[in-house]
Amino acid sequence: MWIRELTEGIEGTDVRAGFIKIAMSDDGPTPLEVRNLKAAALASQQTGAAIVGHTPNGAVARREMQILESTGLDPERFIWAHANLEPDPAVHLEAAQRGACVEFDAVGAEWQSQNTLVDYTFALIEAGYAENILLSHDAGWYDPSQPDGRPEGGIRGYTALVEEFIPALRARGVTDDLVHLITVTNPTRAFAFADNQGA
Repeated sequence: MWIRELTEGIEGTDVRAGFIKIAMSDDGPTPLEVRNLKAAALASQQTGAAIVGHTPNGAVARREMQILESTGLDPERFIWAHANLEPDPAVHLEAAQRGACVEFDAVGAEWQSQNTLVDYTFALIEAGYAENILLSHDAGWYDPSQPDGRPEGGIRGYTALVEEFIPALRARGVTDDLVHLITVTNPTRAFAFADNQGA
């Protein structure tokens, strides 16, 4: 089904999926999640689509990457979403060294220290892994239980990256070329279908 949705269309339409999204539980991967990981790897290998893993911590990310690598999946096709939930920068670095994209979410979120998020990003840049960094607001939620769809506390928009986060990186000496790499080149490459695949 995933391959069909990536190559033909979703539910009888000609609208194709752009990537594969999976999720891990806090103590995962569970047997069901392992099955889904292997299915995602197969679909990725046949279509060239990236796999984005909702992953709550570094221990789960390690196991997730081990399983994906055991299938022969190129680690560059894996995006570790919510890597900012792992407090140890050494684990971020390990994932980048394996070839994965390390996605720091919650740019502009009140519950996430923005200074820490900048620290995580800057640490990978200094280590030479700027090409493995992705950034996300992880915002804009719609709450269907509310009459106007607005979640409790309101909608967090998509301006913090440009208005606050990038200036904070520049204040640390991050060049315009690196900003462009992280915010334009990296997501374009990470979410593109790999060459010589079925999609």
